[in-house]
Amino acid sequence: MQLSTQIFVVILATLVATSSGTEIQNPDILEAPWYVACGGALNASTTVISYKPDTSLSPNERCVWTVRSPDAVTYSLEVLSFGLNPQPGELGMTASCITRDSITLSHVNIVEAGTVTLSTACPILIITYYSGGNVLNSRGFVMLYTSTTGRSDISASSMQYVIIGEEGYVRYPSTTCTAYTDYEVSSFVFAPPENIHNPERKSLVTYSLNGLEGTTCRDSIRGFKFSPITGWTHNQSIPGDYICGDTQFKSWAIDDMLMLIFRSDISQGFYGFHLTYSTLPVNFA
Repeated sequence: MQLSTQIFVVILATLVATSSGTEIQNPDILEAPWYVACGGALNASTTVISYKPDTSLSPNERCVWTVRSPDAVTYSLEVLSFGLNPQPGELGMTASCITRDSITLSHVNIVEAGTVTLSTACPILIITYYSGGNVLNSRGFVMLYTSTTGRSDISASSMQYVIIGEEGYVRYPSTTCTAYTDYEVSSFVFAPPENIHNPERKSLVTYSLNGLEGTTCRDSIRGFKFSPITGWTHNQSIPGDYICGDTQFKSWAIDDMLMLIFRSDISQGFYGFHLTYSTLPVNFA
């Protein structure tokens, strides 16, 4: 299982050049750590995300960055360099917000350099970049996020995962015989191996129950499937896209990415669940 690795780069300039030669001045990038990998789970209060700003993008890429800074209630997001030529369903970027109470995600399409206006309630930020077969001579981007702190209503024990690989498993909570806590909001993003979508392959993600509270969905998991055309979508009426304490087992066979969001309420915590994943041929029965 490949999880995110932060890469910090020291930058001795105050200007970031876009692929068109435009320069955007922002002195905050001098002090912020830089992260240059395709996707990952970030928890610093401020970070520059830089992905191929001076390099042509590759077809069929999938990169997801999850951001959860301590005590964050929302974030400022500034796109310093933007070399994409967005085409709906073919090439694009979105910023999505996860909150404790809302069952849906709020989305903003990122289409140019400048300030991205996020919801005032955005304690967990999801940035998704995707490309299709035609990248339209596009290059990458550089963006800076900074958390706005306040009274957070999400447990500090919450975890964010971006999982990339052929196969593996995640136990949640990660320590055996440890119960999850009140008001957790944890996300699990399953991206394709090497971050490249292969239409000849699919991912199989399996859920196994250790323990969730009751059958009234006080503690639950919601599944969001990704498509370049529709983005991240959840349909509560689909069996298994909404998991409560009476679901022992569930599997998803997906042809793109999957995100599971776990939420707990204020009452008793239990021992959570296991998630396993593998990559299979698309015609696997």
